[in-house]
Amino acid sequence: MAGKTNAPLQVGILLLPPVQLLDVAAVDLLGMFTPEYVKYFQDIPGMADLSKHARAMEFHYITEAGPGSHAELTGGVKFVVTDSLESVGRLDILVVPGPEITYKTSPAVLAFLRQKYEEVSTLFTICSGVLPVASAGILTGKAATGPLAIVPMLRAQFPDVKWEEKRWVHDGKIWSSGGITNGLDMMAAYVRENFPAPLAELVCKGADVGDRGVEYGTYTLK
Repeated sequence: MAGKTNAPLQVGILLLPPVQLLDVAAVDLLGMFTPEYVKYFQDIPGMADLSKHARAMEFHYITEAGPGSHAELTGGVKFVVTDSLESVGRLDILVVPGPEITYKTSPAVLAFLRQKYEEVSTLFTICSGVLPVASAGILTGKAATGPLAIVPMLRAQFPDVKWEEKRWVHDGKIWSSGGITNGLDMMAAYVRENFPAPLAELVCKGADVGDRGVEYGTYTLK
């Protein structure tokens, strides 16, 4: 896992409005491993010692406009922005939730993605968040996925990417998910791989996520 020290993990969430609110839910699952959240498990019988597995994190909500602005999400939600592309410091993890399918990635965002990809240990794309990342050229030669309904479009637009019809795909330090709630499937797989099993299983069971496999089964788009 990124930065296995006592220093807090620096987690950036790149918001490219309007963002799908459910995409950002995957970030909340990650936040359930922080000491502030894990302390609520202490009153559960047999769970008091789980605090030793907690991991401090700091979350940065990033937009082009930066602090003093709000990022619009679906469902009428507005996030308070904490950082701009320029002001955010070094990150360990970058999460890119999905904007609209028609979103046009600006040169500034493309440059930011390329820079941060070299810096972070883990890059997550959720749903249509794969589009700006692919546009930055980061996925060239790598396996990835996106919303099942637009996989044919992704194959046509980015032929140098190995597109797979799965709920999530892990290739190196890139984790990509299919549609919306597949971000939770992906994050459950990630935390099980990167956090101590007792806490990872408790979090996944408590959130009731991680039971769906990587394959869609009989549901696929032809």
